[in-house]
Amino acid sequence: MYSNSNSSQNLQRTHRKNIFYSIILFPWRMILATIDFMIIAIQCFNPKNIDIMRIAFRNLLRNKRRTILISISISGAIIGLTWMSGWMVGMIQEMNQMVIKGGLSHVQISDEKYRDDPGLQYCIQQPSEIINQIKDIEGIENISPRISVESMISSAGNSSSILLQGINPEIEKEISLVGESIIDGDLFSINNGKYIIISQSIASKLNVKVGSKCVIMGPNALGEVEMESVKVGGFYKTGYADYDQYFAFVSLPTIQKMFGLDDAITTIAISVNDKVEPTIIRNEIRSILHDSDTSLEVVSWIEIAPTMVQLMNDMEGMMYAFYSIFYIAMAFGLVNTMLMAIFERRRELGVLLAIGMSPRKLKTMIMLEAVYITTFAGLFGTFVAIGLSELLIPDGLDLAIYAEALETFGLSTKIPFIYSWEAMVIPFVSAILFGMIAGFFPARRASKMNPVESIRAI
Repeated sequence: MYSNSNSSQNLQRTHRKNIFYSIILFPWRMILATIDFMIIAIQCFNPKNIDIMRIAFRNLLRNKRRTILISISISGAIIGLTWMSGWMVGMIQEMNQMVIKGGLSHVQISDEKYRDDPGLQYCIQQPSEIINQIKDIEGIENISPRISVESMISSAGNSSSILLQGINPEIEKEISLVGESIIDGDLFSINNGKYIIISQSIASKLNVKVGSKCVIMGPNALGEVEMESVKVGGFYKTGYADYDQYFAFVSLPTIQKMFGLDDAITTIAISVNDKVEPTIIRNEIRSILHDSDTSLEVVSWIEIAPTMVQLMNDMEGMMYAFYSIFYIAMAFGLVNTMLMAIFERRRELGVLLAIGMSPRKLKTMIMLEAVYITTFAGLFGTFVAIGLSELLIPDGLDLAIYAEALETFGLSTKIPFIYSWEAMVIPFVSAILFGMIAGFFPARRASKMNPVESIRAI
């Protein structure tokens, strides 16, 4: 009785010791495994191992069914990831364009008090001098002087609040949403005098058509209400509800005359090319204008809309989280398949070890098999994903049924698939990396097999 009790206590002590040593040694084992993985990964791409590469490739062809099945499963994951990546990049770009072309532009110059209190009392006097100072900065594509006034537009049947903008249509057609969204009439009609461009949704609310007369009212620099009769010169429709329900456009001379501003404007909007960061242009403009006029504020769209920037960063982070989930699931499937393959080939692997193949070369061979599978599946999945999306949905994914939700995030109802190098390379390279990691553990296990016992296995 005492003997059994002592034996049980000894077993418990031994078990506790084993657990303790396992916990203590775990970090060192992980470090050694990581070093081993890096060495084997380098060996996989070493030209001196060309014979091992050939053997690994032939091993895949020996069991075509298993190779095809695991390749199809990985390709399916890559197709899903590539679609998701292209769609997310499209969403982020749509949001970016909505912010920049929706009125903010890449960089803005205004009076230092204008952003806190956007009224005509804080105008930029003699804007042509400022434009001449900055127009030769490399990277700037367009410079647009603007006037913005919170106003009211009325027809015979109804009225609506608007943000009335005085613009130069020749410039704005290149840098704002209204320039590419006219569906009736002509943007350049505002150059003919007292004409206004409104959205289709505002036109429906006012019950007007092209050529109808409206009255616009707004406060001047002294807070007194000014009124002007205008004709509707055209309608636009961008698909962004916040923009369509709010913005209306007249020519710059018309609004200057209406509010008695002479040559003054409220903002100078600047667009830059895609190769230049807006913050770099902002800093250059600040350095130029600092000596001439310290009352001006120069800001990039990132400073004006930090919430939108954070939202886009969160979406990008979510995309990488999806990558991780997909690849972890893929890695588990690949590990299981490779372990089964090793179990079926125990005798073969035992013979290779018995005739002199080093454990390192055996690990290299097995890891190469995983690399070949993921590389082929990754290439196939990437090309299929891009090909199908270009063939079936070349204009993007139509999500009109979710219009209200999308408009909340500043998105249109049609999200394009944009396949940047990042969107294509990251899923492909990540698949290979996860494939190597998934192949390493079965390879490590195979290299520790006893050759004699493996050869005797049935």
